[in-house]
Amino acid sequence: VQALSLADYKKSLKEEIKDYKNWRKTIQTVFQKLKANSGNANFELHFAILKDVSFNAFAFPGGQFIIHSGLLDELDRMIVKDTGSKPESTEFFKYREAYFAPVIGHELGHYYNRHSFKSYLAKIENKKSDDENEENRNLELDADISGILLLQKSGYDIKYFTHILKYLNELRQKELSAG
Repeated sequence: VQALSLADYKKSLKEEIKDYKNWRKTIQTVFQKLKANSGNANFELHFAILKDVSFNAFAFPGGQFIIHSGLLDELDRMIVKDTGSKPESTEFFKYREAYFAPVIGHELGHYYNRHSFKSYLAKIENKKSDDENEENRNLELDADISGILLLQKSGYDIKYFTHILKYLNELRQKELSAG
């Protein structure tokens, strides 16, 4: 599973952006804080920012993470809209950390709960679930709960987690309305 995971991650790196709009330092800070407060910080973490317009990030079983540029752009737009903070200001960069931490808390929740590992294993073993949608909802909820705990232990305000979830719900409702 680890070898397959690493191979998939490396394939993704063809589209990697080294530092998208000065986000790299914020991403590293958030990962460091959350990982340090997880109770299981002993893994080699790798992340890549990919040029992709979707609001998405995901975890691989081997401790690799992908973050889409569309997610970072949308977080920047949310910060400006919600706070009136000007891009490149000190305040703006503090908000970046607060808005980004819930996303990575959630993804680390997937990693620590071995959701990605179990998913890869199911693919290898060619196993299908009777109710994949229900299983996916349970995994997402599990990652949310773990993410909230990580945020709290790391000193982040969980109101931003709620804010991100509301935003994602709005996006989903728009998709459903559009058919």
